[in-house]
Amino acid sequence: MFKFLEMFKKKQPYTIPTVKPTTIHKKDDKTQHDLFLTELENLLASSNLFKVQYIKKYLNLYKTYKPFTGKDHNLLSKQPYFLESLTDEAQQFKKNEIKSYAKNIILLANRRAYAKVTLNRFKEDNLFQEVSLIFPKNELICEKIIAQKRKYHNKTIPISKVPIFPVITCIKCPACHLGIMYKPYIKI
Repeated sequence: MFKFLEMFKKKQPYTIPTVKPTTIHKKDDKTQHDLFLTELENLLASSNLFKVQYIKKYLNLYKTYKPFTGKDHNLLSKQPYFLESLTDEAQQFKKNEIKSYAKNIILLANRRAYAKVTLNRFKEDNLFQEVSLIFPKNELICEKIIAQKRKYHNKTIPISKVPIFPVITCIKCPACHLGIMYKPYIKI
């Protein structure tokens, strides 16, 4: 008779369904972490923002592998030695600018590692032989990426020859790491 009152009963908390990682997921995540460290080292060195002796310290901050977790993009700038680690050239920038560049370095390293793992997965699974590159609107990207966009946008490229984006020179660009996508090309 009073079944409608059951809807007011306290329900069990809702649990979010998750996907259990397979061995392939685990392998790809570990590979992405290793590639991230390589990319991070290259970006820190090529940026000319940090003294050489501090690059190893910054790499050690991310060395520990934690499965399926993101990277703290502000970890570099949180270090007590952050300001002393800057080169003379980098010290001419405003503090907020240099913190933003440090954050971009982590974002770029992560995006480049993710792109490499994704392309390797396409290749290993033999699902796709080619991809198309999709770029964001010109207002969101720098001149270097606009030039790449003219060359590659919506063009089909073999996976073995596709360039890795974002490029390492975009550490001072606020949005170049966003929106460049590898779209699998399926022949019908």
